[in-house]
Amino acid sequence: MGTYTELTVAEYPLVSSKSEVVPELMTVFRESDRRVFTRRLSDRNPLVWGKPEVGDDQETETAIEYSCETRKVIDRLEVMGFGFRRVRRDFEAGRQFELDKYSAWAEDNDSNWFADQWEFMKALTFDGYVRALTTVIANGLRPVPFGDRKKEGLDPAVKYILDDNDDYVLGFIGGDLRLLLRLACEVVEPDTCVVQDITALVEAGYYGSEEPVCEHATRALTAGHPENAPRIIRAAPG
Repeated sequence: MGTYTELTVAEYPLVSSKSEVVPELMTVFRESDRRVFTRRLSDRNPLVWGKPEVGDDQETETAIEYSCETRKVIDRLEVMGFGFRRVRRDFEAGRQFELDKYSAWAEDNDSNWFADQWEFMKALTFDGYVRALTTVIANGLRPVPFGDRKKEGLDPAVKYILDDNDDYVLGFIGGDLRLLLRLACEVVEPDTCVVQDITALVEAGYYGSEEPVCEHATRALTAGHPENAPRIIRAAPG
């Protein structure tokens, strides 16, 4: 059946993957960001693991995660070319692609069955999406299959993010998940952390307890795409 793992930003589960980490997202970490520590089950992230059960404060586990301050992740993404301007540009290009798609469909089909989505996409702006994502993360609202979308008074853009978006994670119409990560880092406090918790994957046997998961994931990417290689950020001479 597989085991899921989550990449979180400020404790919000941003990207979920099954049986393995997302290699592109691991490029924001270094092996020096790996943390192995004893954790009480009651201290697990409730947005990932659910509410603690009775007795969880007594049981412990060996947690394994990659963790880096959000400000550092922003710096690393900027060096890799995933700046905020690119986030906006790619989002707007994706939105235009969706509008062109609906226009093409309308030429050959009855548009009634997608009219609502078409009208929403016409009205959606990048700034509106940013505001909605900020609300989602700040309030810990979870997307389908969770029921947070049904809460009353939600902005349409928030509902869109929480909807069943098969093609786009959290409805972000950009071409690379690092763009979504860059945006998420922008809307949270810089002293929060970006975390890839691999505890469950190690327990399920997908990775070894000593395996350098970040190094292996990055190496697999850089074999054909050297732009994914870690960059060294040096301070300018004083």
